[in-house]
Amino acid sequence: MKGIFKRIKTLANFRFKAVYTLENAVIVPIFFMVYIISISVAIYMHDRIILRNALEQAAIEYEYRYINAAEVKDKNEMTEEEFATKVKDYIDAKTLYLNDTDINIQKKDNNIKITAKASFPLVTAYVGKSINTSEMISVNNPKKWIRITKALKEAVD
Repeated sequence: MKGIFKRIKTLANFRFKAVYTLENAVIVPIFFMVYIISISVAIYMHDRIILRNALEQAAIEYEYRYINAAEVKDKNEMTEEEFATKVKDYIDAKTLYLNDTDINIQKKDNNIKITAKASFPLVTAYVGKSINTSEMISVNNPKKWIRITKALKEAVD
């Protein structure tokens, strides 16, 4: 009788250990997949924020260098292609995973639109999408607006 109880206890322990093995075979990979996906999303968001901020800075600098260049005494001799390359190099240096960055600069009337297209390898390997971001700013002429404001103040007074 003792032998039967001992054998049942041994089988129960074996099955109990097998459950742990099965749980580890299923739960641990799922945990690591969730962990890797969350890190990938964080890196994607980081790169997207860096890209957007770089485009905003580039649009402001472009306006200063090329649109209001007649007012700037130390006019820079950098061409627009060199400027786009400089922006691309800045984006490549600051982002973690973006590849194949393409910068496009468009001028329309009083607007500057800088568009960047880049691929994110952790997303494009599975989904096939790339990051498309653009920033548009309106060209302002401070001297003109100061004159208009002064004229309006004089007209009101």
